Order: sequence, then C-alpha cells, then structure tokens
Amino acid sequence: MNKKRNNRIIRSGLRMISRFKLRTFFMMLGIIIGITALTLTLTIGNGIEKKIMDNIGKFFNPNNLIVTSEKVTAEGLRESESGPNTSLKIEDAEAIADQLDGLVMYDYLYIIPQTNVSYSGANHLAIVKGCRDVGQVIWNKPLTRGVFFNESDVKSSKRVAVLGPKIANILFGGDDPLGKQIKIGNIPFNVIGIAEAQG
Repeated sequence: MNKKRNNRIIRSGLRMISRFKLRTFFMMLGIIIGITALTLTLTIGNGIEKKIMDNIGKFFNPNNLIVTSEKVTAEGLRESESGPNTSLKIEDAEAIADQLDGLVMYDYLYIIPQTNVSYSGANHLAIVKGCRDVGQVIWNKPLTRGVFFNESDVKSSKRVAVLGPKIANILFGGDDPLGKQIKIGNIPFNVIGIAEAQG
C-alpha cells in the first residue's frame, strides 16, 4: 500500500516538473546558488578566522593573559581619549604577580609611540617597546640573529636594543647592525639582536 502511494507521489511530482519546466529550472537554480553561496561563506569565514588567529599568534603566545589599565577622568573619558595611564608602576605589576597562583611568567610592556630612532644620519619614527628578558617568549619575538636581553641587562638597565628587520634595513641598509650604536631619542643603545618579521 505504501509502495503504491509512494509511486503515485513520485509520478505526480514528475508530471508537475515536466509541466512547469521553467519554474522547476529557476527553483533548482535557486537551490544551487544558495548552497554554493553558503559553502563559499563558510569557507571564506574559516579562512579569515585562521588568518586572524595566525596573525595573533605572531604577536602573542596562545596562553597569554593580557591586563591593561585604563585612566578615567572626571568627565568619564577613557584612556584612549584622555591620554595614557601613568599611575600603574612596575612595582604594582610585581605585587599583582606575587599574588597569582600558577603564574608561569609575566612581563610588563612599556610602549613609546612615534619615537625618533637614528644611526649615522639615517632617521626613522618607530614604536619603541620596553620589556623584560622573558619578553621574547611572552611576546613571541624569535630572532634571526644576535641575542635577546638577559636578566642581567634588565637589572642593570643596560642600554641594549633588539631591532625589527624593517627598521634595521632603513637605518643600516645592507650593513650588519649587530654591535652598532643607535640613538633612541637622544639616548644611545647598542644593537644586540634582530627580530623576525611579524607583519
């Protein structure tokens, strides 16, 4: 009984398809376009997500937890509107780190935007970042040449610098920057390492 009914439904459907060929064509075309669009959207979305995660991975270790402070004025302006927060000190970061169980390592990043970096008449406005010796691991800064800061450099406030490849090329061209002295603002620093390009 069910088999006869199913056959009747199939024959009826085929008759309707043959009777309304143009309508059937447009319906099938709509289904094909819809499935194709959905597939492309999912593929592009997955590709963009992977690209974003890859880019984030260039700058941060995936296990990082980043804490930032925000300055709020009486008018309710946030840090980005009222200027950087200068109230959080290194001692505060160390005090917080001492109270966190299971903390493997930590770093405090100090950023100076648009600072003049120069060498032998060549100048470039660059973002200068200061960090501790563990910054190479935390901020994912592999080097192509030279070395990163060590604990002794940090404790003695030694004036050493690791350059990105772009600024190294601008300041030194084809010359080897290692061991050379650059100026950040008016303060001399010795170049001890060259970082990998991070985009």
